[in-house]
Amino acid sequence: MKKNITINLCGRLFAIDEDAYEMLSTYEQSLRNYFRTREGGEEIANDIEERIAELLDELKAQGTEAITIEHVTEVIHRIGKPEEMEESPSPDSSTVWDGEVKVSDSQESPFPNRGGAGGGAKRLYRNPNDKKLFGVLSGFAAYFGGDVLWWRLGYVACVLLSFVGSSFNFLWFLPGQYLYFHVYFWGIALIIAYVLLAVLMPVAETPEDRLRMKGKEVNPQNLAEEIVEQNNTAEASTQQYATTTPGHKGPSGCVSSTFGCIGGFFVALWTVVVTLFRWCLYAFGAFVAVMCLVGIVCLTAFAVNPYELLEKGSDFFKTPEFAALVPSLTAPFYIFVVAAVLVLAITAYAIIHSLLNEFKQMQSMPYRQRIVLLVSWIMGLIVAGVAFGYGVPKFIEVQGKYDRERWQELDAQYREEHTHDGIFVPDDEWEWLQDNGWKILNAEGCNDRFTAHGEYMTGDYSVRYLDCWDDHHRQRYRVERTDTLRPGTYRLTCAARANGTGACVYVIVGDEKPQFIEIPATGNEGGSIWDEANQFVQSHPNIAPDSVEYGNKLCELIDVNNGKGFGWNRITIEPIHITKPTALRYGLTSDDAFTGKTWLGQYFSATDFEVSLFEVATRRREAKNPTPQTSEVASQDSSSVQDGRMVIVRRGETLATIARRNHTTVGRLRQLNHLHNNHVRVGQRLRVR
Repeated sequence: MKKNITINLCGRLFAIDEDAYEMLSTYEQSLRNYFRTREGGEEIANDIEERIAELLDELKAQGTEAITIEHVTEVIHRIGKPEEMEESPSPDSSTVWDGEVKVSDSQESPFPNRGGAGGGAKRLYRNPNDKKLFGVLSGFAAYFGGDVLWWRLGYVACVLLSFVGSSFNFLWFLPGQYLYFHVYFWGIALIIAYVLLAVLMPVAETPEDRLRMKGKEVNPQNLAEEIVEQNNTAEASTQQYATTTPGHKGPSGCVSSTFGCIGGFFVALWTVVVTLFRWCLYAFGAFVAVMCLVGIVCLTAFAVNPYELLEKGSDFFKTPEFAALVPSLTAPFYIFVVAAVLVLAITAYAIIHSLLNEFKQMQSMPYRQRIVLLVSWIMGLIVAGVAFGYGVPKFIEVQGKYDRERWQELDAQYREEHTHDGIFVPDDEWEWLQDNGWKILNAEGCNDRFTAHGEYMTGDYSVRYLDCWDDHHRQRYRVERTDTLRPGTYRLTCAARANGTGACVYVIVGDEKPQFIEIPATGNEGGSIWDEANQFVQSHPNIAPDSVEYGNKLCELIDVNNGKGFGWNRITIEPIHITKPTALRYGLTSDDAFTGKTWLGQYFSATDFEVSLFEVATRRREAKNPTPQTSEVASQDSSSVQDGRMVIVRRGETLATIARRNHTTVGRLRQLNHLHNNHVRVGQRLRVR
């Protein structure tokens, strides 16, 4: 069943099928377009239309009730013969003889061989009748020759080869492999090129465009053949679709049914993929167009009063340096704005026009208009680039100089605010040093670094420790802490490491001569503490990891630094004899003027300094037989000292930090020291074992 309509052609009414009307209307419009630029072309087109009406009248007289597409095809074949139109027996400029249009020999033929664009020269078009996405590759096949299938396979193969080849680096010889974005450079370039060609290439919508795409001469005969061929192609596609529908009675059998199902599945899958990709391109194009319009609005608003907006930003725009720079940047700025607005406007217009054309809401952009827009876009891009390249380097140079000067001022101010006793110490390090009672006595060559964190012996990244670093071993670092102790014999223990010789831990009792212990140069691997833990674990294979003894032996640290340790060594200075209440000073140093040893490394570290009683047994005996000199000390210590493991609470320390440093628990400390809560005071002695 076909839809039938009635048309008025030269004052005569004809019943005609809808598809036949579309074909006849296309043919007539093509002829009018062909004769439009010719002298007397309108009259010739009217004569041809009159001849078409006469031929349809003949069919009607023969009893044809409705004109079909076969009738229109026959009429087109009869009308579209130039040799029948170019002969004329009369000298009249134009006559009608035997129902055919005649043109006199004295008049230029209305069907010349139009070379160039209208003749046999090919033009590059997108082919809408044989497209998968936008018909670009089909247009290339028509222009350059070859089967469109091979063009498509070649394009897909090149894109896939680029992505896979970039991943496996067997496209090393391509220049794009050395660019910053070389991984998928060629694949992305091919996809972008396809999208740009889809925007720039015109669509072969009319029969004349299709003839030029194929390189055929545009004349009535070729127009007629093209229209008939187009109609036959559409009918064949319709019939093919009909034969592939579920209701079609095609070849039977298991094999044919199986292949039919598989083929139908892949066809449907390909259709879905292509449709999704196309709509993604539509959405991306719409997004780019909207962003271009937003950019135009922003640039225009900014160009109206740029300096007022700039002054609301960085302080640099309020300085005399920027005011002196403005005259030289005004012209490049407005040239850049105009060129950038032109580029954005052309981009937005081209994308919007292409989208509307894809949805049949607007005719395809003429070829000349495309060229003009492309040239204008390129020129605008060049002008914007030149203006940008002229103004921005000058702006960056002046702003960079201002920023450097400003940063130097702020840095000098910051260093002045954070300088203590003539030594600059960062806030976090100063706070830690103060909380732990450390005082920096010499900081020459220390690069403003006096502590560090991240390589503590147990792997705890947050624990801070004394540290000094310099690539050229120029540091003369000395940091010291002072404790006031009662008479007794003490020992100083700590953990330290260094990657060179000359760094020492020292102790000074009152005004006596200092005692030095040089730190072993183990670097940041191994160390005596790590070795002790390894030996203990190897000699106690059945010890439970959650036991107190396991924790007391620092066995947790054997796994730090990928099982290599961080180079920490146990340093002990003993005995330290104190005969009367006096100040004990101890610390870390690489000052050769103090130690008499030259420092030959880049860094050294120390942590966990503890002063504890050394000869408890002797003091017990003294407590039983007190002397006037030691009775006071014995009475104070005998009730709390049960072994040689005592620590003194420092400023900023809590029961939790003391427990963590000594690898025990808060509950154990409270039990050993008969504490009812977690409160401790500075100078208080606590038993930890």
